[in-house]
Amino acid sequence: MEERLLAIAKRFWPELETISGLRRAGAVGDVVGFLYSAPLALGGLVWLMAITDLTLIRTEWPMLLLFLVLLFLFEQLDFFLLVEVAPGVHADWQADIRDVITWSAVLTFGPSVLWLTVLYELALYAHRWRKSPSTSARWSCARNLTFSFTAVIPAGLIALTLYEHWGGVFPLPGLTTDAVLPAFYATLVWWLVSVFVWAPLMM
Repeated sequence: MEERLLAIAKRFWPELETISGLRRAGAVGDVVGFLYSAPLALGGLVWLMAITDLTLIRTEWPMLLLFLVLLFLFEQLDFFLLVEVAPGVHADWQADIRDVITWSAVLTFGPSVLWLTVLYELALYAHRWRKSPSTSARWSCARNLTFSFTAVIPAGLIALTLYEHWGGVFPLPGLTTDAVLPAFYATLVWWLVSVFVWAPLMM
């Protein structure tokens, strides 16, 4: 399996032949991870475009702008989880409270608000791309962007589709059990789909 993945990755990054050991394993993961997640991210963007409520964006833009500013402000409050997936091979997960902001906005205004995440992630990774000094760093940056899109957009849209199927409405009507349970289940679905998206890369 490793040789097959290496053969695929070399088609897009021939210089992989010059890398060895754990660095090559990570580099192959970046290339294959990008190839795996990019179609999912693109599909999510097309789905989001199809259901976007432009009227909502035009009428609620001051509040949406506030949410976008909050995303950038809370960028500094992230945390990391480092896990050894094999001897000498580590995987890291980065998380922060931005998802809380995004999900709060979504439950208030609906799925169109996921465009805030698109704008935020594009700005963030454009900055990181300019600071990436090597091909390896740029492949990692590209992979992180497509995985971020996939874990938020299609995963979020699946969760929100189920939320509405379960009787959820926008905005969240209150904190009664009937109102909160669909939101709780949708949040759980979003998390589970996000984990499922990341699982192949970890494997």
